[in-house]
Amino acid sequence: MPFTLCMPKLSPTMNEGSIAKWHKTVGQFVEAGDLILEIATDKATIEHHLGDPGWLRQILVKEGERIGVGQPLAVLSTEEKESISGYVPQEVIFEGATPAAALSAPSPRATPIPAAATPKSLPVDEQRIPASPLAKKLAAREGISLVSIRGTGPGGRIMSRDLEGVKTRPAPVEITFPLPEGGSLQAVSPMRLTIGKRLQYSKSNIPHFYVSSNIEVSTLVEKREELKSLGLHATINDLLVKATSLALMAHPSLRCSFFSDRQSFFQHDHADIAVAVSLPGGLITPIVFQAETKSLFDISKEIRLLAQKAKDGKLLPQEYAGGAFTLTNLGMYGIDEFVAIINPPQVAILAVGAVKDVPVVKNGSIVPGKAMTLTVSGDHRAVDGTDAASFLKTMKELLQDPATLIKD
Repeated sequence: MPFTLCMPKLSPTMNEGSIAKWHKTVGQFVEAGDLILEIATDKATIEHHLGDPGWLRQILVKEGERIGVGQPLAVLSTEEKESISGYVPQEVIFEGATPAAALSAPSPRATPIPAAATPKSLPVDEQRIPASPLAKKLAAREGISLVSIRGTGPGGRIMSRDLEGVKTRPAPVEITFPLPEGGSLQAVSPMRLTIGKRLQYSKSNIPHFYVSSNIEVSTLVEKREELKSLGLHATINDLLVKATSLALMAHPSLRCSFFSDRQSFFQHDHADIAVAVSLPGGLITPIVFQAETKSLFDISKEIRLLAQKAKDGKLLPQEYAGGAFTLTNLGMYGIDEFVAIINPPQVAILAVGAVKDVPVVKNGSIVPGKAMTLTVSGDHRAVDGTDAASFLKTMKELLQDPATLIKD
């Protein structure tokens, strides 16, 4: 019996992926649990193992090609000589997945067997709005936005009758630019596409505000050098993560997620801190979960492990999905200060600049010192400037008394 291998949904944010490498060839028998291919997702390159054994009869998507989750990748059969003529690959529909028509389809030579069509779907920011299945189907088909519609169903649920007479969503403006000469056109990676979509959504829909603080950190730098001389590994970034975890526990409004479709906050119990890691194709934010419960040196080890796994493309979805707050540091590149874009649905992100040599006043005299600038980007729907300012005040107190960061 023929059966279809489809693009799996390997993370909550994954809508598409590309084939990094096929590990099996047509005609081979693949045991259950065998590695069959590697998939480049929006976050990492992940090995995929076959669930049911079978003979690989046809590969529908070539290496380097992009396809939506649930779309057919290959055809297998339980019998070696079984005919697959006339077999139509069966796709899987995942809730919230991007419709196939919006993605780059495989070339006709790679997919001689036709796949079933995928219906239109709502934009990501509308998929969780309470609405009946028929209302969602009609809204997707007619291009109607559900954001401002008041539902008349139970609990405010939007019903199909609520869509009568509603104006359709305006079509997005597309500008076509002529291709320049003297170069080559290259496809955007799934990771870069996802980063672009999420941050475009963030800047377009979240009312950002920014609060900065220039903090004198001479004592912090001295403590870090002291630890280094004792053979104890801890970077300035590790110390910042530890300080951030303690400050977040003192200021719970910054460790929230905001869900606009529900008009509700989610209060995180712990300081689950996402730490931005730069990769050749973009960046990823592995998470130090419950950072406030961990020692500085445990945090340091965990960050190094997560960063290495990220660079090797071996992060598991549960290691980068979620998080209560994000810390991004460009100080190692010599950047004095910058503002970061909020990583939704989180309500704040901390941007860290470089440690700089500065003159400081101590005991009435000007002496050499060290300083760094921290900037909080906040979501004004969820937090205010005073929340961010209070958080930075606590950060200053912690960073200027580094003994509190290593006592446990």
